[in-house]
Amino acid sequence: MNFNHWFITYNGMASNHLVQLAGSYLLQGTPRSLGSAIKTFEFYPHIKTRAKALPTLGGMKEEFAPRLALLEAKPRVAFLRRWARFDISYVSKLGDEEELVPRDREDGEEPAPGPAKRDPREALKLFRAAAQEIASTLLLARTRLKKSDGFDWDRFARHLEDRLAALPESPKDLGRVLEQAEKPGARQAQKTSAVEPSARALKRKPKLVAIDHDDHHASHVGKCADGAQFFLTTPFVPAEGGPGREFVALYIFERDGRLREARIDDLGPRASLDAERASALFARRFAELGPVKLGRIRIQPFQVKRYKTVFGLIPELLDDGSDDWCVQVEPGNYMAFFKPWGSGDYDT
Repeated sequence: MNFNHWFITYNGMASNHLVQLAGSYLLQGTPRSLGSAIKTFEFYPHIKTRAKALPTLGGMKEEFAPRLALLEAKPRVAFLRRWARFDISYVSKLGDEEELVPRDREDGEEPAPGPAKRDPREALKLFRAAAQEIASTLLLARTRLKKSDGFDWDRFARHLEDRLAALPESPKDLGRVLEQAEKPGARQAQKTSAVEPSARALKRKPKLVAIDHDDHHASHVGKCADGAQFFLTTPFVPAEGGPGREFVALYIFERDGRLREARIDDLGPRASLDAERASALFARRFAELGPVKLGRIRIQPFQVKRYKTVFGLIPELLDDGSDDWCVQVEPGNYMAFFKPWGSGDYDT
């Protein structure tokens, strides 16, 4: 099974390498005989930020508070059966942004310690706490499974119990666990449909996809003063078999939805992300647009290649014989659109 873990802050997404490894540790050795209904868990724990919001982002922090309250009362669990993936959003109890997403300090001060430089006793404490929180959150998925999914949940729960019982007890034990987890391995290639689109499927391929403005992944979509449409977002390369990577992408489209320009910034590896620099760059790209009106956009699927990575709103033929399509925001596949293409809604 694959596991991806993203801390959600009021102004973006960030990772913690140690917490990511805690989740991967829990799923390591999961028996294949459990069934194929679940292949991936995507975790989106929301965390608070103690620091004052950047001047241009104060409204985002205020809008984030109600979302925290809603998720604290009821976590969001979404099961995307066609992708065999669970997306789970909740409020983490591990700490706040300042504790979990280290960043550079002011000039002249020592940099905040990243996960690899954390005090061994603190690292052990965080690893164990993260594993326990992730294990309890994984259990939320059970209510969304059906008998027809054919997944042996009881055996999966026992596997989690066994992994928790074997958690490292000392910094030395943790070192061995991390060394094993970080050994380079063969990265599994993402499976895509090898079926050639039929004439019927090609006719069904979407020409325009609507995206409605919201307070999540579509928080920065709308129109510029000249009528151009825009989509400002944060693509990422998942940390599966590698360090992962973060980006800021500003896509600008003509009135008819054709891509006019793609401004993409590489923020570097996820584990060493400078969150303050990322936020400032995001705000700068937004300011470059001038006066805007946030709201619904209708854009054509597209793809561009930068930094040896494919970016875009990319159509994929569903591998279920239906001749239908899905349009995914890549890299990261963190937004997925299905027909009707004018709905403006997406799966995460």
